[in-house]
Amino acid sequence: MIKINALRRKSEELNLHWLAGVEQNNKREWLVRMVTRGASSKEFDVWRVPIGLLPVLALGYRFSDGKLLPITYGEYSEVIIPSLGAGEEIDSSEIPPKLYSFGGKSPGVQRLFRYRVDQMEYLIPAMELIRSLFLHNKTLANHLMQPGGIMTLFRPVEPGFHPRLQLDYTQQMPVRSLNRLFVLEFAWLAVNPEGQRAWDSVYERSFGQKYMTFNPPNLQDCKIQFRGVRRGNQWLVMEISALTGKRIPCDVLYFSHPSLKKIITVRMPKIKSKGRNSVEGSTTGDEPVIDTGGSGSRTNVHQPTVSILTRTSIFDREIEVYQLNTKERTRIIKGRSPRIVGSGEADGKTRRIRGCGKMPPMMVSVSPESLHDDLLPVEFQVLTVDKGKATEDLWRLTQVIRTMANSLMGVHILTAICRFEPGRAFSKVGNRQRLCLVSVFFQEKHFPIVLLDVEHTQQMALSTLLVRFKRNFCLQDIENHIQNILCQLDFHGGRWHGTEDEGNQVATYERLRKVMRPDSGIDEQHKNFVWAEKLKKKIWAE
Repeated sequence: MIKINALRRKSEELNLHWLAGVEQNNKREWLVRMVTRGASSKEFDVWRVPIGLLPVLALGYRFSDGKLLPITYGEYSEVIIPSLGAGEEIDSSEIPPKLYSFGGKSPGVQRLFRYRVDQMEYLIPAMELIRSLFLHNKTLANHLMQPGGIMTLFRPVEPGFHPRLQLDYTQQMPVRSLNRLFVLEFAWLAVNPEGQRAWDSVYERSFGQKYMTFNPPNLQDCKIQFRGVRRGNQWLVMEISALTGKRIPCDVLYFSHPSLKKIITVRMPKIKSKGRNSVEGSTTGDEPVIDTGGSGSRTNVHQPTVSILTRTSIFDREIEVYQLNTKERTRIIKGRSPRIVGSGEADGKTRRIRGCGKMPPMMVSVSPESLHDDLLPVEFQVLTVDKGKATEDLWRLTQVIRTMANSLMGVHILTAICRFEPGRAFSKVGNRQRLCLVSVFFQEKHFPIVLLDVEHTQQMALSTLLVRFKRNFCLQDIENHIQNILCQLDFHGGRWHGTEDEGNQVATYERLRKVMRPDSGIDEQHKNFVWAEKLKKKIWAE
């Protein structure tokens, strides 16, 4: 996870309520105006943070002591938009207060796109569409408001379709960003004429304005999975997690980078230190803290990445992607290095805190790189591969819970897709964190109930857990308890453990057999209704 330095000034939990466009400071650096609301005080604050943070800022995100929390609440749904480019552009003053409240404050002039599909109305903020379509790392975010800036990241290619496309990246592109999905996304926005026009329109239509907007690409039958808020027949989309409709501009894709070499390694005694590029496993005593005070970062093409895997794109077809190595290099490891730069007391910015054995948090930067700055640059990895059937089951369960909620009176339900904190092997699936569905049920004159359903990737058999609290708890205490349960689950390799011993003090625990069973003879809507009735009986059996 990440920590944003400016938000550490507030002692209460903060909710990211709105994104209010971008502006330039006196150094001509681009900043995002993010509006937070205190969970307790309900007060609004405006923070100006580097535009490099925009890839990891979505409405509804929650921060405590500046740290992005793993649980984000909202309703989850999906829609197929016939043509993404045909949305009606409106401003934020047209958002109904009952759909999304600004606490009596002015909603401003930010742009949204309105789509009407099957009697429903979907409002998507322009900044969320831009974020989900283009901003796959901080480097792209830093080039978004630079006219023609993307052309400095690769050797320009004629827009259009290429049977064989080769992308030659420059040193300005961090080499650790170059995985398969990122390269495909970059090919779409840099070479596909539809993607390129949409990218260019962000600067053309947003420069000098108090809002950010663009001309959306004309993606046909665009299926969007999202988290949002709903009232009646209206949705406000807060975060897009998956999107279809993009067309790959080639049949086969090759990519190169000056730092990509075929390395022949001669191994000697193993070096235990993780070296200068370790962020998540650094020797500091806390997560890295992202500077928001205007300090730039030093140049480092091998800058470390922080994985905050939140979304995926599904292209029109699968193609082969090949990496081209520029040359061979022999690397000889002769033993322990006497000094690892940036990992000990020799680095002036990570001296030990006097009187304790911990290092202060490492300060990192997402601002543009400069030869005159010295903060460690850090990159974001937000793209993840299509998660497949295991996480589709989580998505379908959210629909079942929503169907069940429509038949309940006096029950308030909070639903979230939670990412496991980095830990042991069970907490990860491939290169991403495992997911868990969390639903909290509040009912008058009853104690809270929590349902936990963990992603079943890798054929993992794990029952759903129902947690019945024995007294009233505030939401923060419930979340702390959920996090403890998930940490124990990870520690014991994917087995619910210790809940029975703890039940007499805090809650009782019930393991549920899988509620959703395949039945090819029933349509989807009717299946959701049947499963919702079964789940309701299990939760409120008494």
